[in-house]
Amino acid sequence: QRSVAGGRLGKPGSVAGWKVRRFFPFDALSFERPLPLFRPKTMKTSSSSSKINPWIWVAAWMGVIFFFSTDLFSGPQTSRVIGPFLKWFIPDISDETIRGIQLVVRKAAHVLEYAILSILSCRALAKHTTSRPLPWAVLGQAVLIASVYAVLDEWHQSWTAERFGSLLDVGIDSVGAIIGATFFACREAASQRKEVKSENLKLNTS
Repeated sequence: QRSVAGGRLGKPGSVAGWKVRRFFPFDALSFERPLPLFRPKTMKTSSSSSKINPWIWVAAWMGVIFFFSTDLFSGPQTSRVIGPFLKWFIPDISDETIRGIQLVVRKAAHVLEYAILSILSCRALAKHTTSRPLPWAVLGQAVLIASVYAVLDEWHQSWTAERFGSLLDVGIDSVGAIIGATFFACREAASQRKEVKSENLKLNTS
């Protein structure tokens, strides 16, 4: 076995050769540092959250949406809260303006509900794929899940006493689902760029 002390590199795989490569992480011929390679991002989860099936959160949020679709949150019921609050905040506000604001608030709630549902669905689907960023097909599946549930939710509202099903609301819910999937994709892409930049910085400073 060749020795390092003699000025010659040990055999490949020998202890001496390993020590030289251990303390001199350069190419033996060109003395150039290897370029950092891009590695696909993997989802990092804590040990506690990884024990919970992400589809449980999807089902739980569907339950929340189902509860919001009952008569307890119908237009006449929510007007009892929004109307007096606006009257207190703006005493001379007209009833027509109150109805307009209430309509905007309720439709914005639809968008938010299904944006969250789409984000949770993206997170659950991401557990079954290693590709980062998520493929468009996976994002489309999350939007489809939310849109199908929007149809079922409107069908459920058609059976309540103070509410009714609306195809317009299905469209609004689907827009919220698209917004949620887009937000998730942008967040994943930004996190991926940040991780690659951090890895390159560590290689350049080591």
